[in-house]
Amino acid sequence: MVELWKGQAEPISAADFKRAARSLDVSEAVIRAVFEVEASGRFYRADGTVERRFEPHHLPIEHWGAVGFAPGAKAPWRASLAIKTADRERMFRKAYSIAPEAALRATSWGAPQIMGFNAKASGYSTAAGMVEDMANRSAAHLEAFAAFVRDKELIGKLRAHDWTGFAAVYNGNGQAKAYGAKIEAAYQRHSGKASAVVLRLGSEGQAVRDLQHALSIKIDGGFGPATEAAVKAFQTRHGLTPDGVVGDKTWD
Repeated sequence: MVELWKGQAEPISAADFKRAARSLDVSEAVIRAVFEVEASGRFYRADGTVERRFEPHHLPIEHWGAVGFAPGAKAPWRASLAIKTADRERMFRKAYSIAPEAALRATSWGAPQIMGFNAKASGYSTAAGMVEDMANRSAAHLEAFAAFVRDKELIGKLRAHDWTGFAAVYNGNGQAKAYGAKIEAAYQRHSGKASAVVLRLGSEGQAVRDLQHALSIKIDGGFGPATEAAVKAFQTRHGLTPDGVVGDKTWD
């Protein structure tokens, strides 16, 4: 079996993180925080293979029986969550022997844990191409992440430190708040400071009043359509993405 996920395992460097941060116009602490949460900072396993997690529910259903995936009455994604690490790896290797590209597409890869089916969004024509590049160049993990963020239009959320909004797309709505809190905690460790409060349509309280005062608009403590319009106008004037979300860049 040709193991595309095992290669040179080139070490990551501080320069690689700095380069990725510059490419997205965010701080290095932002990149490091996201990577820490998504894969505990791991690019490769102890055996030199790319960090990975096989998700059998993403495998074409006709292969489930062959790899031993039988969700029964459970939702397939819930059944997938319960699989032990050793069994998950065994199932992955069986799937790869049957349908290589499908197995790679049904697996999340590398430090940013990008699903193989998102290879094109990450700058590759196939999952195999992404996995092989990650196996040999740690910088490829960062490059794939940056490409994915651009493709999914998540740059604004990273720049705003809108971790919950970022996680809702990157990890799914189910655990967005939990992932958002973890990223903020990691960001504080890497940057030594807390992110500014993120405000959007529907927000209330003193932070909204401070915002309205700064914008010289009616102060009522409620982030409604008028406040959103004022924020978008401000963002446009200052060359920011006019998304109406007040995060780190807009506060600055």
